Amino acid sequence: AEATDTGAAFNLPAHAYRFFIEQQDGITVTNNDDWLIKPGSDDESTEHYRLRIRNVFGTAARWHINAVYKQIIASFAVPIDNIEIQNGAPRGPGTANAYIYLDVGPVPSALLSAINQHIRSAGHHGLGDDFMVYAMATTGFDITATYKLHPQSDSIQSELTTFIQAAFRQNAAYAPTRVAHQTVFSISQLITECHEQFSELQSIKFDIDDITAANWLPVLTSLTVNEVANG
Repeated sequence: AEATDTGAAFNLPAHAYRFFIEQQDGITVTNNDDWLIKPGSDDESTEHYRLRIRNVFGTAARWHINAVYKQIIASFAVPIDNIEIQNGAPRGPGTANAYIYLDVGPVPSALLSAINQHIRSAGHHGLGDDFMVYAMATTGFDITATYKLHPQSDSIQSELTTFIQAAFRQNAAYAPTRVAHQTVFSISQLITECHEQFSELQSIKFDIDDITAANWLPVLTSLTVNEVANG
């Protein structure tokens, strides 16, 4: 299958395509984790341009090689901030690794293969460098959100669920603060953004504290969103 248009909005997340508009007897459809061959990207925003230029000219001394590899990886529509390079010979002398993730959805194996082929087989590496690109490791969380609405409000169950999933990079339907590696994901900030997005929301609680991520990406193992009736 091909996207109907270009751009990041057409990078359908894994497992999002499960039903035909008109059901076909005897035929099922799905898009598994590795369905995406190459992610689409939007025209470069001012912010992404700033980050890319900062990567090129703001890196000093012995770390300039990292900046070169980041630029190569970024040419495959991987945001600069979603690339972490591990130096220190992780696989033996002369080796370095990069770990990447996308704005939405898992990293397809076809994309990793294309990047590694470009760097390792097509000669886009330093003399003697053994450089490999991997998908960023993930850590799963089971999260329950419990919320109340203001009286006489319409249901927001589906929209609220989608909003929380967007924070964990499962979709691009909304633009909350997203989880990232090497950062603290603030649950209080997520609560604030839920209130800003949904005026119907009276209160919301999560059964989890802030998430402090190291060189891994927080993901949802399960998400339960429950409405509590007023009374």
